[in-house]
Amino acid sequence: LNSFPKLHLDYVSVEKFPLTSHELEQAHAPFSELEAEATDLRTSLPPRWPGYHLVRLCCGRLTLHLHYGDVASVLPTLDFLADAWFLDGFAPARNPDMWAPPVLEQIGRLTRPGGTLASFTAAGNVRRGLEEAGFDIERVRGFGRKREMIKGVRRGSAENPSPRGRRIAVIGAGIAGASVAVGLRRRGAQPLVLETGDHAGSGASGNRMALQSPKLTLDHNATSRMSASCLSLASRISDEAGATVGHGVVAFDMPARLAARHDVLRSQRWPADLVRAAEPADMPH
Repeated sequence: LNSFPKLHLDYVSVEKFPLTSHELEQAHAPFSELEAEATDLRTSLPPRWPGYHLVRLCCGRLTLHLHYGDVASVLPTLDFLADAWFLDGFAPARNPDMWAPPVLEQIGRLTRPGGTLASFTAAGNVRRGLEEAGFDIERVRGFGRKREMIKGVRRGSAENPSPRGRRIAVIGAGIAGASVAVGLRRRGAQPLVLETGDHAGSGASGNRMALQSPKLTLDHNATSRMSASCLSLASRISDEAGATVGHGVVAFDMPARLAARHDVLRSQRWPADLVRAAEPADMPH
């Protein structure tokens, strides 16, 4: 990135079993020359909650789009055109689900014409699957102990229209409107915010503190998953700004009419650092 001062890199990763901070530290240990960058990455990573997480690094010039879940379930929900793929899913014999035809079809769908891929896997069924997904595949010499690997190019015209510079109106300068405007700005658009009040957030409650909590649902639907992901991002932003007063999310069992609902939520196997039973000291007075 230092060699290209105007470059913004979006990195999309799908991880079914994300590593812990300790495991990452062990993996990064041999690369001492990257210690500062590796430490920044580890401290910026979100909690390992299933779903989508947004992480910004390098003063906002590198954006990580982390999807914690199964690749076969995640890819059909995404909408982007990749310039390049690194397919690192272990060998097909060890991880056949990663290389199933529906997954390879999604990789083709999500690649711009002229986009490239590379993988240490050179198995024949993978090459054929990627060719059927729209890639021209070539076997080349591998690295280290790998005898050969593959690289490929998505067939079609290599056009890549840029959305940068578009003017987009955002109505309302509350939390949602301001967040949308910031996101558009990071993507190179020019947001125009329209607000009826005399300052941003003029329609908010006016409370001196804000409560951040997810809207969890009994059927764990898309809204519920998105809400938890938004909490992950919002809490990390609060931490970075030094605005966090207290940590933790508690599902209270009071009043009694909500107890059955909370029992269902806890049975959905949410991480313990997101939903837990209330302790006596947590109960409101």
